[in-house]
Amino acid sequence: MKNKMYGWQKVYGFSMKQRLKGKSFRVAVMVLFAVAFLSLPVISMFTNNMDGRKEAKKSRITDIYMNDHGADISEAVALVLKDSDIYANVRVNAVNEDSKLKYLEDNMADYIYVDAFVNMGVQYQGYYGESENISKDDAEDLVNYVSDNSRQILMYSKGLNKAEVDALSMDYSSEVNFVKAGNNGMEIVEDTEGLGFDEYGFSYGLLMISMMLIMIGSSSVAEAVVTEKSTRVIEYLLINVKPMAIVLGKILAAVTAILLELAAVAVGFAGSVIVNGLMFPAEDGSFVLPQMVESLLSGHMFAKTSALGIIISLLIFLLGVVFYGFVAGIAGASVSRIEDTQEGMKLFTMVSIIGAYLSLFLLISENTSGSNFGALTYVVYLLPLSAPFIMPEYLILGKVSLLIGALSLVIMVVAIICMLILVSNIYGALIYHRGAPLKVKDIIGISKAERRQK
Repeated sequence: MKNKMYGWQKVYGFSMKQRLKGKSFRVAVMVLFAVAFLSLPVISMFTNNMDGRKEAKKSRITDIYMNDHGADISEAVALVLKDSDIYANVRVNAVNEDSKLKYLEDNMADYIYVDAFVNMGVQYQGYYGESENISKDDAEDLVNYVSDNSRQILMYSKGLNKAEVDALSMDYSSEVNFVKAGNNGMEIVEDTEGLGFDEYGFSYGLLMISMMLIMIGSSSVAEAVVTEKSTRVIEYLLINVKPMAIVLGKILAAVTAILLELAAVAVGFAGSVIVNGLMFPAEDGSFVLPQMVESLLSGHMFAKTSALGIIISLLIFLLGVVFYGFVAGIAGASVSRIEDTQEGMKLFTMVSIIGAYLSLFLLISENTSGSNFGALTYVVYLLPLSAPFIMPEYLILGKVSLLIGALSLVIMVVAIICMLILVSNIYGALIYHRGAPLKVKDIIGISKAERRQK
């Protein structure tokens, strides 16, 4: 094994130099950094609310002329509007006439007419005229606001005061917890089944990022193998370096490149937090975290996150890059020409899609129905094809135990050792192959033939 690994450092150094000099890698790093760096300021500008700290924009509507058809809710509507930062200055005028055009006759009015019908339910019909200041959206927003607060309006109309209305309008929720005796008395045993909305969003985003990075890293390995094979550079390398060392050096170079890309994203995001805080400070001018970051850090989503879990999740992901890099290396060696690269990558594509979709289906199942795959869930956790996509986010969220994470890590190591043995058996034969792209059955046949010869 030692002789077969001889020279991987030279291959690693050569591959890293080629990758760092490559325009595509430098562009990718700059793009990832730029996207991460600009993400939070751009989101804050487009939401147009400075993370909820910017003063609400006052409505351009000055008056509402309301015909409540005897329901006597006009004063109650005025009380509800006063509680709003946007509509606090809007005056409510009670009218009894049915003619809507009378209140819009100048066609340049900064007010709207509202019919309110209170019977089995409450229905509002708004009318607005041609105006330079009021648009259809302005009118719809105000009428919808009144409609959304109909419950409070009806309570005000029955003579309740603001304190009573607020008390009756309080949100309510319920929760059932399982408790059992622990070292410090009764302890709550949290239900880990299912994924909350925030947990699903975090897991889905991390899965997509993992899949993208694994695809990019593995594709670069395959492209490098095909390029060197088509130009016969690989044949010169094989004089002094064994096939296993060549593949290992290239894969480790791909892992290093991905770590550099992750570092670019991390540095860019850190800079984004700082820039966003400086651009959109608190009312007193002090620095504040973006609302999205603050809500993540202050929430309960990462309550079970541990340093060991983060370390194991990172190792599983990096080993996943190595595992899929071996698959991509074999796929790249199965073709002879650069134009056949996509044909050879079908094996890698099929394997990676199986792993990614198993993880994605598990995420969707736990988010929509709150249930997993039962005993098959552990297959998804431990299978080397799917573990790099699902285990990092589940370990970070504490959805799986550290024991399962450690077992998944051990299985990944065993799988990579098996891939090393497989590569050592067939890679040399594949490198010298010339002709049509090899199929999976052809690669299996070559592997068997190499084992018989040994």
